[in-house]
Amino acid sequence: MTGSDAALDVALTVIGQAVERAPRAMMLLDDQWNVLLANRHARGLPGLEIGMQLASLAREDAETLQKGLKQAISTSRGIPLRLTFAEDPMTFQAWRIDPLPGTDTALVMLQSDPSNLFAARLTSLERKQDSTRRRLNQTEEERDRLRHTARRLSSLAMTDPLTGLMNARSFRQKGQLLLDNPQGTVGLIYIDLNGFKPINDQYGHSVGDEVLSRVARRLRETLPKGVGAARLGGDEFGIWRPDTDQRALLACVNELRAALARPMTLERSGAADIVLPRIDAAFGRATAPRDGNDVDMLLKKADARMYADKSRHRGACLRLSG
Repeated sequence: MTGSDAALDVALTVIGQAVERAPRAMMLLDDQWNVLLANRHARGLPGLEIGMQLASLAREDAETLQKGLKQAISTSRGIPLRLTFAEDPMTFQAWRIDPLPGTDTALVMLQSDPSNLFAARLTSLERKQDSTRRRLNQTEEERDRLRHTARRLSSLAMTDPLTGLMNARSFRQKGQLLLDNPQGTVGLIYIDLNGFKPINDQYGHSVGDEVLSRVARRLRETLPKGVGAARLGGDEFGIWRPDTDQRALLACVNELRAALARPMTLERSGAADIVLPRIDAAFGRATAPRDGNDVDMLLKKADARMYADKSRHRGACLRLSG
């Protein structure tokens, strides 16, 4: 190291110590606009490193920046410079510094307006808050999507996919809930379609599925609001009737018989329509606590009575025409 280099290092150390605690960003540039030193606030500017050219750091037009620095180095008054680091605009004053020991050229000292430093920090904080809000919104949206998916999966797990009615699992759960918290007599209706097999045999399962969907629709339309039906499997259906009695349960069965007895027309593209003059079904009933206090016992009782009803209507079926 030469004597001039040592003298320059000493001078830079002294200046650095003098400006380190200044309440504003300050940096010293040589005549090539390289950063020779920077105080604590300046070192916090995005991307700033000692030895780099200011033009490669700030986002302003290089020609405009160099013009302002040259003006500052050639005069004794401060020259305002607007510099943008990352996305934070700041206003600086550029001052001429006479040659230091070990140099032959003047230097430029840049010092920011203290309020700019505060504004830059505030802008940075607001940017971080916006980023945090975006992440929170994304998290909430993802949470809502997961909840929606969970509800949908739960609904699928408890619903018969063909008819949209409750499936056997959810039907048993609903019955257990009613029996655990009875509000009077709990009634059960068990339904089995008579002679459904010929539909599948003659027209195929797609037509049979359409019949089952139509039957489910008629059950929904006939039952009181809040009373749901279930497809228990094949052509069997079940209905829980809370807070009922034998007379009301029988009346409900008669209404359902009448609803199913109405003619049903199935339209087919490119083929003759299928007309079902009526749909016959066997019905079985059970009530709690008279016939039992658990789901299995009530289903067993209703099933037995349904088969007794079927035997009384032996030979009845889904009559076909068309």
